[in-house]
Amino acid sequence: MVHFRDPSALARSQGKHRPDKLYRHHFENAATLSLYVNKINHISHKEVPDLKLQDGNAFQSVGTLKPTKDITKERIHRHYKTQQKRRPSAYVSAMPSMKDAEEKMRNMHKTRITAPRRMFLAEIDVSDMVAGILKTKMATTSGEHTTDDRKPLTLSTTDSWVEIPIWIQDAVPYEGSPAIRPPRSVESILNSGGQIWLSVNELTKSDLRVWAMQSHENEWLALSNIPETSILNVLPFDGAVLHTGKGYELVRNRRTDGGDIYLWNFDTNMWVHDPDLTDPSPYRDSRIGEKRKADGDVDVDSNSDDQRTPTPDSD
Repeated sequence: MVHFRDPSALARSQGKHRPDKLYRHHFENAATLSLYVNKINHISHKEVPDLKLQDGNAFQSVGTLKPTKDITKERIHRHYKTQQKRRPSAYVSAMPSMKDAEEKMRNMHKTRITAPRRMFLAEIDVSDMVAGILKTKMATTSGEHTTDDRKPLTLSTTDSWVEIPIWIQDAVPYEGSPAIRPPRSVESILNSGGQIWLSVNELTKSDLRVWAMQSHENEWLALSNIPETSILNVLPFDGAVLHTGKGYELVRNRRTDGGDIYLWNFDTNMWVHDPDLTDPSPYRDSRIGEKRKADGDVDVDSNSDDQRTPTPDSD
């Protein structure tokens, strides 16, 4: 059960560590489904044959959600084993700082051999998150091995009660004070359309004793999905600049595939391949006195370095 009246939960709700916004950086070939990536580019997985982005989701994990099995140390660690393909993760990552998320995109673009394609940043509203403590019984299985045998000689299972710090976004906000709010099960929260978030920093200090690399510090994990209703804005990253809004110039992806042209459509919040620019209004603002140009007359290379949209200094 999730308890809201626990003193530690009440203290966390009033503390400085609860963000009002989170930021999800994403790219076309990411191992997470997204509303802002064309469906033909969504990945498939043999273990999830009916994998499909569900209506209402802006982001969705590949792994099928099983609350009693996914809110565990092993499944959280699995999320960060990006080279592992079996038993796909049921989590979606986000960060509390736009500046940090932008820097991570920039580093990925520069350093990865298989560079991410067509990147963007989603701004997520979590201002109504409420802290809770999940109190549950967890089974731990251990075994004894000989030095040359992979199979354990004996297995033993130990049950113990653990407390896991979690955060709740209710589909219908609770009107009363958290100090008098009754406990709820994880299943009832999810079945009513609620959202569950985990703070990696809190998990490392919790009974789960999650281990996290320095690069994953401060991250937040959404359980299974991030709803479209939580998205405040979607910003394109062209490989060098994070564009904070539509301007007079086209936003073009700087990493090309065989010379292909991809432009950011501000109406659909999506990178579009070789778009029809008869009407350029979804891609840029009209200049003063400009008339609609003939098909093919728009210069897709006009987004030069000296015309970049300024990058915000902070979030």
